[in-house]
Amino acid sequence: MKHGSTAIVLAITALIMLGILGCSVGRRIVKGPSSATATPTSTRRPTYTPTASPTFTPFATAKPTNTATRVIPPTNTPAPGATSPQAASQAPTNTPVPTQPKAAPKPKPPAPPPTPTPLPAPPPPTNTPAPTTPYVGKIVTGFPNCGTTGVFGFVRDSGGHKIGDVRIRVWGDTWKGDWAKSSGSSFGNDGDRNYEFKIADAVAPGLWHVAVTDGKTETMLSPSVDVTSSKNCEGDGAVQWTKVDFTKN
Repeated sequence: MKHGSTAIVLAITALIMLGILGCSVGRRIVKGPSSATATPTSTRRPTYTPTASPTFTPFATAKPTNTATRVIPPTNTPAPGATSPQAASQAPTNTPVPTQPKAAPKPKPPAPPPTPTPLPAPPPPTNTPAPTTPYVGKIVTGFPNCGTTGVFGFVRDSGGHKIGDVRIRVWGDTWKGDWAKSSGSSFGNDGDRNYEFKIADAVAPGLWHVAVTDGKTETMLSPSVDVTSSKNCEGDGAVQWTKVDFTKN
C-alpha cells in the first residue's frame, strides 16, 4: 500500500512542475523580444535529490474468522405407512361411519282371497194376496173429441167374458156424478165396449173418478180409476174420451 501511494505522489509532483515550467515559457513568448536583447542568464540546473526507493511492505494475510454456521438438524421424514410422533401423540379423531340406507320395507304378502260366502237361499215365493175388491180397473187408451166428453170400456170376468148388468159410477171432486150399466154384448165403434158413460155434450176438461159399485148401496166394488180430460180437443195431449176396462177377480 505505501509503495503505491509514493508513486502517485511523485507523479502528481512531476505534473505540477511541468505545468509551472510551461506557464513561464508561455509568458516569455507572448511578451515578444524587447528592444534590447537581454543577455540570457544561465538557469541553474535543479539539483536532483534522490528519492528513496519505496520499501515493499508485505500485505498482512488476514486470518480467517470462524463464523458460526447454524446447523439445522435434519427432519425425520416418516417412512410410508409410519406415524409421526406428533401424529401419534394426538388423539385420533372419530371418523363418522356412513349410515347405511334403510332397506326398503318388504312388501306385505297378498291378502288371502276372501272365502266365498254362500248366498242365502231365496225366500219361498209368497202368495199374492187376493184383491180386497171384486173388480180391478185400468186405463187402456184415450181419444180426442171436440163434441162430447166421457168414459167407456169393457167389464169382463177372469176368463175374459163380458159381464152385463154391472154398475159403473162416474163422478168428480165437485160433482156427485151418475152411473151406467154394462151390457152382455159389445157395441159402439167396431164393438170396442160393453158400457159407456157420457159426462158432457161438449169439451169438459177436468179430473174424473170411475169405479164399479153396488147398485143398491153404492158400495165401491173396485178401486177408483182417475182419468183426465183436456181443454184442447186437437193436437198433442188432446183427450176427451178415455177407455177404462174392469176385470172381475
